[in-house]
Amino acid sequence: MKTKLFLLFAIMTICTNAFAANTLTLESKNAKSGSTIQLALTLSQASQISAISTDISYDSNIFESANAEIGPVGLNAGKTIVSKDMGDKIRVVILSIANNDIISDGVVAYLILTIKQNSTGTAYLKNIASGADPNGEEVVITGNTAQISFTDEPVIELPENVTSYKVLTDNSLPLNILKGQYVQVFGSAGVNTINVESGGRVELRNFVGSNVVNIEDNSSDFTVYRSGATVYLKNSITGTLIKIPATFTVQKLCFADDCYNLVISGGKVMIDTKEITKIDFPLSSISG
Repeated sequence: MKTKLFLLFAIMTICTNAFAANTLTLESKNAKSGSTIQLALTLSQASQISAISTDISYDSNIFESANAEIGPVGLNAGKTIVSKDMGDKIRVVILSIANNDIISDGVVAYLILTIKQNSTGTAYLKNIASGADPNGEEVVITGNTAQISFTDEPVIELPENVTSYKVLTDNSLPLNILKGQYVQVFGSAGVNTINVESGGRVELRNFVGSNVVNIEDNSSDFTVYRSGATVYLKNSITGTLIKIPATFTVQKLCFADDCYNLVISGGKVMIDTKEITKIDFPLSSISG
């Protein structure tokens, strides 16, 4: 009986690992022509990674130069960064000759791009990555294609940390989160309504009722993941960010194109019929 249980556990472990993925995600962003922008490279790993290499291709008719700097989790792991700009792509390597320490999940590096004057439309950056584990064995890493959308309007640099606070009561009117704001909101026991403008950022706390969050952007532009019961929804194009705790009470997340139910059910954090995991996935992957 023990042998059968061990074999079953081994098969389940193999299947779980087969579906898990290591990802290196290059941030998408709005930008103004003639400016210099910084894009985060974020690692999310299913297996242990101690070194990373990626080639990021770009349009040399749009971007004048490319460079890279080490990010916080790369620095914390004692890694250094080496980059080489080859005119239409940049090779970025994150490693250490002194240690084989595992790199934590998070921002491992920043890509810095200088945009030529009069750039218009949308540019695409293809990120092809690979890695190595502490034993020097190759690790498969999935990259992505980021997009830079150019605008003539002034680009608001969105804050990375909360800049203001708001406490709601059961009688509070719907709260509007505007572009460029990052607000921490403490909810009430009743129903709270939050309206999030494109480019707004909000961290919701003590949200225990049948709350409604209205989001100006399309759901298809968002990815979602969780840390504990806190759910993170991010639009890498507009910078919109929502942090909301899932509860046993159904909460409505209504985007411009669709609405979803957020709830803890059967011990799992669910958005409609799909479980939210620690590895982010696009909302567009939810069917039905």
